[in-house]
Amino acid sequence: MKKILFLTLSLLAIVGSARAQHWSYEEGQHPMETFIYADLVLDGETVNSGDVLSQYEVAAFIGDEVRAIGEIYTPQNTPVSIYLLRFRIEGEQADLNKSITFKAFHNNAEYDLEMREEPLPTFTGETLDPGAPSNPRHLYLAEPTQLTMENIVLNVGDEVDLLTQNKCFKLKMNSDAGAQPYDFFGGQLGEMEAITLRKGWNWIPNPYIFSRTFENAFADMVFTEGDRIVGQDAFAEYNGNAWEGSLQGLSWSEGYLFFNAGEAGRELIYASEFDMSGADDFVEEQPAPSRFKSGAQLPFSYDVRRFRDNMTIVAELDGTADSNRYQVFAFVGDECRGRGISQNGKHFITVHAEAGEQVSFKLYDTLTDQLLGVDQTVQMQQTAGTLKAPMQLTSLAVTTGISNVENASQDGEHFDLGGRNVNASQKGLHIMRQADGTVRKMIRK
Repeated sequence: MKKILFLTLSLLAIVGSARAQHWSYEEGQHPMETFIYADLVLDGETVNSGDVLSQYEVAAFIGDEVRAIGEIYTPQNTPVSIYLLRFRIEGEQADLNKSITFKAFHNNAEYDLEMREEPLPTFTGETLDPGAPSNPRHLYLAEPTQLTMENIVLNVGDEVDLLTQNKCFKLKMNSDAGAQPYDFFGGQLGEMEAITLRKGWNWIPNPYIFSRTFENAFADMVFTEGDRIVGQDAFAEYNGNAWEGSLQGLSWSEGYLFFNAGEAGRELIYASEFDMSGADDFVEEQPAPSRFKSGAQLPFSYDVRRFRDNMTIVAELDGTADSNRYQVFAFVGDECRGRGISQNGKHFITVHAEAGEQVSFKLYDTLTDQLLGVDQTVQMQQTAGTLKAPMQLTSLAVTTGISNVENASQDGEHFDLGGRNVNASQKGLHIMRQADGTVRKMIRK
């Protein structure tokens, strides 16, 4: 049974003993240190058993490097026994202000610990993390992020019993595997049983022989506003009446993350495939443009399989009347890491990055053929923005104003605010793209 895990960070002066099995770190490699103390909460209750706590190995990371293994400690002179984790996180000058992230290892699987409260812990080089014990932080356990079995290398033709019924995994292939395909075989599934959902994140499969739209797959299901289904490079959120987003349905052979915005114990009910016809056709989204109209290359290609995790963002373009003409792309540094799909005035952006990386955005204006910067950035996390409270993105483009003229120039292409071509003599507000690529706004009276 999947557990919902919280890690509450507090700051106490304590010491303890380590039991590292999956990760390892030799202390004394770096000259500076920061101490963080934590208690572990499973299914809403604090772990007050050393035996239970010892089953969870928790490590602290700076970037991809392990910098501490949590040690079990019981504070003295307390009215009841309290079991905590103590982290002595080491670093150096170059690590100052870098994010500290945490992972847990339990039952042969790694779990990402997600923090939703700001500010996130950073390496300060000071003895104690500056957070206040009276206002502890919380880290939430995500689903198993990869199949973690030591010394297993898959070769073509191998028969290895790796997967367990009713469980989902992310599988990281050996880099030497190249583009070789691997086939996985199992027994006939038959009718799909309902899945009991916990509040928050859950794994869900596509149990069908064919790809299915949400409307067909979940014809008998009542969803809650704010529910979210996340695939590898697309997602959708339920608005109370229908699904909105870049994900159209469940693709054959793929697994998904489902965010349950309702109460724990709800059942996810799949409709019977015996009552359906052949495979459902999804509406394919338009591919990202590869070149400016001038012929120059656009920096929009990215590889979703390089990264174990993604972030899903619902965003709006602040102050933009016709946001559907813009395409949003996510970057880490100068490298493209994802894109957004425009729908009903909102942008559904899927980002691929590592924990702690800072994500920025660019807008491609399909009307003016311009690439614009965005003022906002966000640190890599599981989600940002919702349909009810989307993240606001503000373009850095400079508005040059509107020319109030009696006769709009005939030279160049003319568009209305919806991006449609109009006759140069038509009355109203025009956006004109001239032959040299410059854009002007003008009023034809």
